[in-house]
Amino acid sequence: MLLLTIPIKKTTNIDVTKSIKSAIKSTSALSSDQIDSILREFQNLRVKAIKVHSTGADPSLDSVARYYDQLASLESKIPIQEVQISFKYKDAFDKGSIFGGRIGLSVTSLLYEKIGTLFNLAALHANSAAEQNLGDNDGLQSALKKLQIAGGLFIYLKQSAVGMIQQDPTPDLEPDTLGVLADLMLAEAQEVVALKAINGNMKSLTLSKLCEQVDEYYSITLCNMQKENLKNLWDSNWIAHVSAKQAFYVGLAHYYLGKVAMEEMKVGHAIARLQHSETLLKGAINRSGSIGGDFPAKVKQFLLRAQNELQEVKKDNDFIYHERVPEISSMEAPSKASVAKLVPFSFETRYCAGEKDLFQDLMPVQIQHAINTFESRKGDKSNQELCKLKGATELLNDLLASLNLPAAIEETSGDSLPSSLIEKSNAVVQAGGLDSIEGKMKEIPFLLQRNLEILNECDRMIKEEEASDNQLRQQFKEKWTRTPSSKLSSLLLANSQKYHTLIDNASNADELVKTKYAENKEGIELLSKGPDALRSIIPPYNTPKFNFGNPAVAQLKALMREVDAVKSERAEIENSVKSPIMNMKSIFESVFMQKGSIDEMNISTSALSETFGPLETRISDNLTRQEKLITEIQKNYELLVSDSEGQQKQPRDELLKKLATAHDGFFTLSDNIKEGSKFYNDFTNMLVNFQSKVSDFCFARKTEKEELLKDLTSGMASLGLNDQGNITVPAHHNQGTPDRPPRKVDTAPPRPPPPQIPTETAATPMPMTMPAPNPYAGAPGPFPQQGMPQQPLPYPTQPGAGMPFMHPMPYYMPPAPHAYFPGYSSYPTSYPNQPYPFPQNPPNQ
Repeated sequence: MLLLTIPIKKTTNIDVTKSIKSAIKSTSALSSDQIDSILREFQNLRVKAIKVHSTGADPSLDSVARYYDQLASLESKIPIQEVQISFKYKDAFDKGSIFGGRIGLSVTSLLYEKIGTLFNLAALHANSAAEQNLGDNDGLQSALKKLQIAGGLFIYLKQSAVGMIQQDPTPDLEPDTLGVLADLMLAEAQEVVALKAINGNMKSLTLSKLCEQVDEYYSITLCNMQKENLKNLWDSNWIAHVSAKQAFYVGLAHYYLGKVAMEEMKVGHAIARLQHSETLLKGAINRSGSIGGDFPAKVKQFLLRAQNELQEVKKDNDFIYHERVPEISSMEAPSKASVAKLVPFSFETRYCAGEKDLFQDLMPVQIQHAINTFESRKGDKSNQELCKLKGATELLNDLLASLNLPAAIEETSGDSLPSSLIEKSNAVVQAGGLDSIEGKMKEIPFLLQRNLEILNECDRMIKEEEASDNQLRQQFKEKWTRTPSSKLSSLLLANSQKYHTLIDNASNADELVKTKYAENKEGIELLSKGPDALRSIIPPYNTPKFNFGNPAVAQLKALMREVDAVKSERAEIENSVKSPIMNMKSIFESVFMQKGSIDEMNISTSALSETFGPLETRISDNLTRQEKLITEIQKNYELLVSDSEGQQKQPRDELLKKLATAHDGFFTLSDNIKEGSKFYNDFTNMLVNFQSKVSDFCFARKTEKEELLKDLTSGMASLGLNDQGNITVPAHHNQGTPDRPPRKVDTAPPRPPPPQIPTETAATPMPMTMPAPNPYAGAPGPFPQQGMPQQPLPYPTQPGAGMPFMHPMPYYMPPAPHAYFPGYSSYPTSYPNQPYPFPQNPPNQ
């Protein structure tokens, strides 16, 4: 029994490795050589999956299935929105037009490649089912499995294709078209079940139910195939094929019900069923002329059986039973039994078990997303705690500098320096001093400018691509069918705006650093000269400022030691906060393997609480200690100052305060500049990746643009506008003066005929040309000559297949008429107007 074969979507061989490599490198630690090796094998699989054999045969089901498995694995391992490749697929059912082109669509999305591959995978499953030997159980079982898979794939595409493409699809990917293909797969799967039952000589009642279900599925398919927007889509024999199958199986259903009636000795019912079966089977034979294969012979075989059994039962009724033969419409409706079910498509399904996963070493996207989100949460938490610590440190340093502590309580004589100041000067010198600060600060503007140049170049590329698209859209109007650039580039522009905001914020931070540097430059410069130079710069005390015998001095010295302890503990806490040891990758991988999904928020919140909880307790204790220290320092300092009233302020004190502030400012500036340099360098890497994505996007759009321009202009080239040798010149275009018609009434002497002006010889007319149109405005247009039916094409002319002609328009042969196939209506069962519960789609689909 012949099953229909479905044409595949044709595409072209393109290099997919470059853009995919960029996406892999952004999320994987694999080396460049490893990635190249993987992608070479992936490219080879794609070539095999799209290659048409030299015999004209389609690619093998195995090659397409293996390519899809790797494509599905890749989809789960990289952010597919970052892959900017223009894929072009032709409409599977379009045979081309007289202009030489086939309807196609180019889309810059890896999801479109997935859609095209899944369509071909479904078609090849259906075609493989048609190649099975339906005469034995193994062939029937294999065909059933493949049809169920194909139907499930078509259902998935019906529900998802348009949403994933996000633009108008080709006719073969319209939901109505895919719905019909899914209906057809279900009908054929149920047919295979019925054939297997017939071969197994199951009970007649069971066979009747199975065949009646086949009839219903084929009836639904036929009804949907003949919708106005679809009827011209199919191959010429599809509607005839489905109509014949529908008639055949409804005939079989009544044939087996006739046998059931005979077994129950309901002779009149048996005659009615068999008579109706004979009529239906004859109709199936009439409709099966274009099907071929063993189907017509099979129908004739069952028709002969029905006729023989009808003859026998009529003979018995005439001589023995004399039962009344009821009208078929008055009899009970045949029951149905749906056995075939479509296999739902699953993202986890792999069609070639045991094959190596090329991308097994890459981390799944869900785990990547969970880790990235967790790292963001961890960074926010770390920054929050670090801000607390840095704020407390700045407060403490400002207080000590304002009180000139601990320098003010260190005993010095003459031009000697406080030990704390010597330590601070040595620390600044060892860190590079003023020269290191200035050198690093000079790098910042260059780093900023480099990032701005990269980002501005990205903006320029996006805007130029969009401007080109808008210009061509304005030029070609509705023929420019691809998705507007403004829609596709919105994510890139949003990222660009985000990056501009980051640069603006960083630039503002740079200004704050410059201000802080200007405030502390003089003090840093002095500290950078070293202790020996400071001795000659800092004026000595004229008289000691404080009474060093005061108990408050000893107390303040003890408090300074405690300050150092607090700062030392704080440094340890800061290191723990900056780099907490948290291996979340293994946790997320374990959860993903067990559940197939990750509840990132709850897992991250729990892990962060477990790690940062003890740190937050230590931070709180440290800040509490500092508050108590500040209180004690202020209290004892006031006691010391009150004991030294009458002492005048000395220039030495002011300079020491300035140097203490400069020391703190130096290390704060060093940290700020280091963070700024790291930010700009990391940001440069990010922008380079972004530029690569923009370049891939623009290149893919350029390729898509060139293909569409080629389609739009190919029709013009194929028409040969300068070749008019075989074109009939309309009569009214001749340059002669037309002969005047004779007058009806001669009331004056006849005039001599006007001088004859030679006319140009018209080109040899082509046979069956159209008559010249009426040159007078408002006159009705010409009618087609007999023999030239103006049958509409099944598809609208491909955009760009022909360009507007310059006046005068040359005349061409009209397109040859398409073969005419009147719409078949499904054979009625015994019960007109019987409502089906699922008018559009089969149940349990």
